[in-house]
Amino acid sequence: MNKEDIRLTPKEVREAVRNCDGETDEDLVRDCSNECDDGLQKCIDGVWQACTATDACSCLQESAKDIQVCGNCGERERTCVSGTWSNWSACVEYGDCIPGYIGTRSCDNCGRDMRVCGADCRFGPWLGCVSVGGSCIPDEKEEESCGDCGETRERVRNQSCSWGDWSQCETPPTVECGLFDVDSRDCASCGTQVRTCSASCTWNDWGSCTDQGECDPGPPAEEDAQSCGSCKVQLRTCRAGCTWGNWGACLDQGQCTLGQTDNDPCGLCGTKTRSCTAGCLWGSWGNCIGQGVCQPFDTDSSECGDCLPDKCDTGECQAGTWTRTCTSSCQWGSWSSCQGNIDPGFDHCGDGLDQDCDGYDISSPDIYEFNNSCSSAYAIPDEDPNMALYASIDVATDYNDYFYFSAKDNSLPINEKIKIWLEDIPSGADFDFCLYKAYANCVSDNALACSDNLGTADEYIEFKEMWPGDDTDEYYVRVYRIYGNSCYNDYKLTINGLR
Repeated sequence: MNKEDIRLTPKEVREAVRNCDGETDEDLVRDCSNECDDGLQKCIDGVWQACTATDACSCLQESAKDIQVCGNCGERERTCVSGTWSNWSACVEYGDCIPGYIGTRSCDNCGRDMRVCGADCRFGPWLGCVSVGGSCIPDEKEEESCGDCGETRERVRNQSCSWGDWSQCETPPTVECGLFDVDSRDCASCGTQVRTCSASCTWNDWGSCTDQGECDPGPPAEEDAQSCGSCKVQLRTCRAGCTWGNWGACLDQGQCTLGQTDNDPCGLCGTKTRSCTAGCLWGSWGNCIGQGVCQPFDTDSSECGDCLPDKCDTGECQAGTWTRTCTSSCQWGSWSSCQGNIDPGFDHCGDGLDQDCDGYDISSPDIYEFNNSCSSAYAIPDEDPNMALYASIDVATDYNDYFYFSAKDNSLPINEKIKIWLEDIPSGADFDFCLYKAYANCVSDNALACSDNLGTADEYIEFKEMWPGDDTDEYYVRVYRIYGNSCYNDYKLTINGLR
């Protein structure tokens, strides 16, 4: 049953059908005569009551059959055996639906079409599309942010215009850190350098060295001196906690000789200089000069790839990452090769992928698209057609083609058939097909017959009319792909209607 169809409660059925034929009348009766007696059945509260005809009588012709109406739209039979009628068979219903059953289907954008099952157990005509919730486009996509660093997720409307579930949150490949993250490292004189994560979730540069101690414990440990006489000095050395030790004894020699200079590494591979004073003490260090641009062994990363600057978020393209490392001379080394990038290429018709990242995939839909569901099936205009259709399944994301036609059950001949052929299946593909009687059976995948030969072998279905009964209805054909597709080669679908 179509999950969109409406199943009424018994009370609602009685109200909708208004007895057994859809008309308002309290004394509806029908003929239920058999070979033994004339009889009538009365409809009360939507249910046929017992037949007034008696079942008991003798019969004369051996193997003769007696047929009587039963159920909603069914018949039962019995056979003459040795002059006595056998027991009635089970009731066989010949209709497509239960009177009062309301079938619906999707139409247009979020609309619903409805038809009602009549007293003959056949659906009446579709009543026309009615909007039930505004407008939308099936397969429409919606995207939203789902994180602090450019992450996104999406959801898609189904054929009933309801939103599907959100996809997983996708993180861009350039994310190095989380928003508000903080990183720190040690620096000179027991200090600390700090860097923070930027709004684009990459690390900012290291800040200056802060919270330094009194001195640098090295190695080598920093030394301090003070005069204690003419070219006499006291020395002290920086301790591990970056604080000065105690002054030593007064030495009979200075710390240095007048005019002497001293150099020491500083900063990012730079150099600082000091000179000896007249008191045989080292003067203050000068500025750090000749520095490089980075801390040895630090790493840097950046986006790369031919999709930059504006195609990396389109189609199959994505930016990669390359890295470089700071050398021992405080200069950046060469960039590595680009890793993880998917660059623009050439689109391949029918694979459902946008390889050139222009926002579009190449496809070649046939004139019957879009007919990918029972509700969007292509209507063949002729009743009981005898024609060939040339159609294609052009993209890998197209799994079904649906067609439908009207068939009329003529009184003669009594062995009418529907014959359908599926031929010229493209090389490298396997297409099969099924035949359904009525829309509800199409939606519920309750097929009359299917043909599922392997590969490109031709497919064929032959449906013979049921007798007794009326096979007038709409018939749906579903062509579906097992694998393969083709933008350039059509399959051939030949339909020979009920005749």
